[in-house]
Amino acid sequence: MTTPQLRGLRKTGKCWVHGTHRPESLTHVFHHIIPREWQLKYHPPVERWTQGKEVWAPDCILVCPTGHANIHYHIRKIQELGNYESYKVRTREAKVAKQAFINWVAYGGSMDTICKPR
Repeated sequence: MTTPQLRGLRKTGKCWVHGTHRPESLTHVFHHIIPREWQLKYHPPVERWTQGKEVWAPDCILVCPTGHANIHYHIRKIQELGNYESYKVRTREAKVAKQAFINWVAYGGSMDTICKPR
């Protein structure tokens, strides 16, 4: 599955959510759009993934450590809310977090599997 809202991604060594940094970010990490932890909890129908692979949605973006932490902050907030559709997107980090839920549901994943009980 492609990530339509995140097209144009290039792994150029720049942080996808912030672009440039002052001071310059010395390290970057790859963030899986659908977190790996979720991918261990559910596998889509066989025709969509290769059995035996832990990561069935390999889409990643390159982000700085701060951007990565902020993405996961937004993911946790959406999990607490239990509904990604009403989550307000004001930053690229929030957009990436919301995209995780959009892709998850598109692959057939259940919100109950990844959201915290209220």
